[in-house]
Amino acid sequence: MISIYALKPRFQSLLRPLVRWLANKGITANQVTLAAAVGSLLVALGVA
Repeated sequence: MISIYALKPRFQSLLRPLVRWLANKGITANQVTLAAAVGSLLVALGVA
């Protein structure tokens, strides 16, 4: 079984283009976190 330590660098390299695009648009890490929280709440409401 592959470990999380082996997967992490590959996952990070997949995220880099998206992170660069977000940074170029002026989107902060806090804004991403808030958007994820809102999305999570919407999914929870949909499931409920």
